[in-house]
Amino acid sequence: MSPAPAPNDLITPITLAETAQLWWFCDGAIMDVGTRDHLHRSWGLCPRHSWLYFRAENELKYQPLGNAVLTEDLTRRAADLLDSHHRPHTKWQRLATADGCLTCDYLSTSPDGRDRFTKDMLAIQAGNRTRSWLTGYVDVWRHRRCPQCPNTATGDRSAPASDGGITCRVHLLAEPDAHHPGELSGYLHDLTERLVACVKSMTADGPDRTMDSDAALVEALGWLASWPPAEGWTAPRPR
Repeated sequence: MSPAPAPNDLITPITLAETAQLWWFCDGAIMDVGTRDHLHRSWGLCPRHSWLYFRAENELKYQPLGNAVLTEDLTRRAADLLDSHHRPHTKWQRLATADGCLTCDYLSTSPDGRDRFTKDMLAIQAGNRTRSWLTGYVDVWRHRRCPQCPNTATGDRSAPASDGGITCRVHLLAEPDAHHPGELSGYLHDLTERLVACVKSMTADGPDRTMDSDAALVEALGWLASWPPAEGWTAPRPR
């Protein structure tokens, strides 16, 4: 059905080439029709670049609006798919990644990056605003974290988290026979509505941000791309 989950690597420092490509996403390229179609097929970016895009937008822009819009779109599509009349096998097939990560594809052709992105690269690597967003809403999202992803509480990258939580898409597809599509649809519909509130809170005339709406973005990234291990939450500072 799906290959074994790839490591969610946020430990390796971000490169200039990654910074350049993610900067273009932050500048609006991710809204391009062709790009969005690709992201529908791939269910977003790979685990590493999903979280790095979140970090890049937090550090380089005022707020991660692009992330919120993208994850709301993908989460809604997943909820509607799991609610559809297709057979479970078909639902799992359509929930699987069907195209490559756009950032990984870019790196395969432009691996070197440009020096003009050095300042942005260092800001993303420091991750100060990202750390604040993640830790500020931990009491909301910690209970919904995938129980099969590496434990963020102990720092043990081989141990699963405590019982409970919501199995992420990556681990769901690794063991599809252990789950039923109906188990998730209610959660994903609720998560979608919380993401709508998250998107609106970042607009000029929208409602105030809340812990629940901001935490929804973290949950959506975790569900779509898997949750990073403990080290991923504290972006290492450049030496």
